[in-house]
Amino acid sequence: MQVNNHDIDLEINAASGKIIKIDRYDDHDDDYNRSNQSKEVTISLDDAISAATKDTPGKVKEAEFDDDGYYEIELVVGQNDVEMKIDANSGKIIEKETDIDND
Repeated sequence: MQVNNHDIDLEINAASGKIIKIDRYDDHDDDYNRSNQSKEVTISLDDAISAATKDTPGKVKEAEFDDDGYYEIELVVGQNDVEMKIDANSGKIIEKETDIDND
């Protein structure tokens, strides 16, 4: 499914019909690594965390820089885990994945 220039993948439990996982990808994800690997990082880890928590308020579980030119931020939101990739130059979210706990 595509919504507002984002590809959205849903994983749904066949028995209950509940959403298990939501993945959101920006249109430029395929070209992201090729275009950003050689650029210098312009935002800090704190800025990346701010961008992630502004989009999805939650508790930061893990945050680190990836050599491919983005920050990986993992948040806990209620009982769900949200993982994001934040562009290390623009601060934009380039990928967002939500694991929904239906227990």
